Amino acid sequence: MGGHLYWPSPDDTRKEIDRIGVSGSSDSIFVLWPQRNLFDGSVVPCAGWGLGMAASPWSNGATYAVVGNAESSVWQIPITGEVWLHEWLHGVCAYFRELGYRMPDGDADGGARHGYVQSPVSGWTEYYGDLMSGNVRAEGAWTGIPLNAWRLPPCSAAHHPA
Repeated sequence: MGGHLYWPSPDDTRKEIDRIGVSGSSDSIFVLWPQRNLFDGSVVPCAGWGLGMAASPWSNGATYAVVGNAESSVWQIPITGEVWLHEWLHGVCAYFRELGYRMPDGDADGGARHGYVQSPVSGWTEYYGDLMSGNVRAEGAWTGIPLNAWRLPPCSAAHHPA
């Protein structure tokens, strides 16, 4: 990533990516990497707990989400697995944006920018629900992924909303 920060890119996981499927055979790839040694506390420096990116030839046409390992207590705060949804949404939002759907500023990172508050009980799931149903209000318009978009065939130009 530069600045002595690292994360496993599709090049680093190429052997595994190619083993699980040829280009276009998977919609999403999720990588759990041993960023932290939970016994001695050493870490590989990274800019965050997870990273997500759009589908591209680099990832064999699949969204690519990476999350570093952490102590078991971290996975519970506030919702078990929320980090996976968050990182996956970065790639999914890019996909639907490319099809012409308007995404809220910051896509998966945009909750606070659009007036949502992280709940100590449910995290950002209220925002993610609205993002995945096209119900995030931004500049006087509804943004996000409308429910009918989830029913579209993959990469269907005939269903482009614009």
